[in-house]
Amino acid sequence: MTEQIEAVVELFSGEFHDEEHVRSNIGQAARLWKASGLTEAAFVSQLYEARSITKHRSDIRKRAESEAGGVGDPE
Repeated sequence: MTEQIEAVVELFSGEFHDEEHVRSNIGQAARLWKASGLTEAAFVSQLYEARSITKHRSDIRKRAESEAGGVGDPE
């Protein structure tokens, strides 16, 4: 796993209020990258594309860990 992919996965985990799963998200990204056969740059590009698609889906919501206990919007 590269530092760049780890950093991107950590960033996106935070954006989607999934900080508690950063390590497993990085592990899954490593498996997907290996299986994809893509270069690091191409894989990171795919991660950004997936993030963009997810952020534009209005029906995807996850409860954010906060004092208010509200629903977090991935945007």
